[in-house]
Amino acid sequence: MRAAGAAPTSKRLVHWMDSILNPLTIVLIVSCIALAIACIWLVVAVLRSDPDRLRTQLRDRDTEIQRLGGLAAQAQAAEATRREEIKALNDRLVAETSSYKDEITALQQAHAGDVKTARKDAINRSGSVLKGKVMEQFGAVFPEFPFDPRDARFLGGPVDFVVFDGLSDGELMQVVFVEIKTAQSKLSPRERQLQAVVESGNVDWLELRL
Repeated sequence: MRAAGAAPTSKRLVHWMDSILNPLTIVLIVSCIALAIACIWLVVAVLRSDPDRLRTQLRDRDTEIQRLGGLAAQAQAAEATRREEIKALNDRLVAETSSYKDEITALQQAHAGDVKTARKDAINRSGSVLKGKVMEQFGAVFPEFPFDPRDARFLGGPVDFVVFDGLSDGELMQVVFVEIKTAQSKLSPRERQLQAVVESGNVDWLELRL
């Protein structure tokens, strides 16, 4: 039984060995071995030749990373500077706005005071002007008027009154030009000219017949 089972196994082994020792199979095996050797040699050659290139690439990559890191730091610094400038501008704007508000408030208060003063001055001036006008027209009836009111003739301009002193009593003594002033009011240039002409005696009489 054993001898009978061993015989087929031996035959199969011999057949397998024959197939392996087949020339074509041997060529294929040799080619695979050669290809493997070539691949191993190529890998070894690459590993032997690439370290310098790899180191250069790594160094270039490190340089690029450092450059990018520097750019990022510059960008962050520029952003921080920009934020500080914006904050400074904002603070300045707030301060100037507050200052302008204070100035506007002060100007408004000063304007209100000026308006009040102007109104008061206008009222005083209008009162003085009104008083002056009344005094000009009715000055002849005041006790301070040194002539007989009946002898006074109101003109209003360029002089207030012309007084024919003594005319109402039938004896004319003089003709007087009277200009009435109140408070601290002064003669106008035209009134001064009239005063100078009268005081210099340049007064004449003209009888005109038509």
